[in-house]
Amino acid sequence: MEEWMLEASEIMERTRNLSKEEKVAFKYFMECISVGDIRAFSDLLRKGIKRPEEVVSSLLDKRLIERGFNCFNIPHPLRIYILRKGVPNLS
Repeated sequence: MEEWMLEASEIMERTRNLSKEEKVAFKYFMECISVGDIRAFSDLLRKGIKRPEEVVSSLLDKRLIERGFNCFNIPHPLRIYILRKGVPNLS
């Protein structure tokens, strides 16, 4: 199995115990791949997440997303996975 696939699987394994709001936010980031921070907070509020800063901070702590320059990104192995296989389902 290719290394990116193993790393993407490890990332997805960390999603097992996410809260409902964390799952909504993580799915949003997977669909966007990379999004500006102001836009992300605004979009997450519209999706019903009451405290987007806390949810994003939790996703960062769990290494499910990465902080870029004024933006958030999903980790590179997951980007490759999405490019080749599509957005994975969160169970």
